[in-house]
Amino acid sequence: MAIALSRWSRQVFSHNKQKARELEDQLENLTNQHSTSLDLSQLQRIKSELHQAWQREEQYWAMRSRINWLQWGDRNTKFFHATTLQRRQRNQITILKDENQQWVRDQDQIKQMIFNFYSQLYSTSGPRPYMQILEQCPQLVDADMNADLLAQPTLEEVRVATFQLGASKAPGTDGLNGLFYRTHWEIIKVDIHRAVQHFFQHGILPPSLNNTAITLIPKTPNPESLDQYRPISL
Repeated sequence: MAIALSRWSRQVFSHNKQKARELEDQLENLTNQHSTSLDLSQLQRIKSELHQAWQREEQYWAMRSRINWLQWGDRNTKFFHATTLQRRQRNQITILKDENQQWVRDQDQIKQMIFNFYSQLYSTSGPRPYMQILEQCPQLVDADMNADLLAQPTLEEVRVATFQLGASKAPGTDGLNGLFYRTHWEIIKVDIHRAVQHFFQHGILPPSLNNTAITLIPKTPNPESLDQYRPISL
């Protein structure tokens, strides 16, 4: 099955990358033309085809990532164990240098180092007087525009924003991804709309809604200190 799927994916997606490059070149050449001679219908067509090519490329690599697992993942083989061990080692921080450039291996000390480093990095030393600077900026938002910005969001606006969540993206600490909200929208839409309106009325967001899981992405192949990691919120 895995071999057949691999052959099929090569046949379907073999020329997709080349097609995407050609479309990007066409789009660049077209946008460099003078505005009076710009063919908007052709521009829209190229953008649409390029978007489809990018989607096919994502589908191809998503499929390729699963072919090995279809062939080897469910069997007790070296491939399975090697992949598991490699992923576990890559996702762990086993050693770090502290402020004195000393290696730390104790996991409790490493956790405390991480907590102290990012607590200090994202803390503020106090409010700064920005009003003098803001007073020099021209006012571009008039009263009508400001009223629109402060207006209570409608149920349709909340639905559109909610449906923009990635369907299969990593869920938050509540374990609910975008697909959950789309599938059960008719059941939960009233509660979500009320929660959003409450925030717009009172300016208070329940702390539980802002909870997130943070992972540290290495900036270098072999990071040694915390400044060589990039925190990413999930």
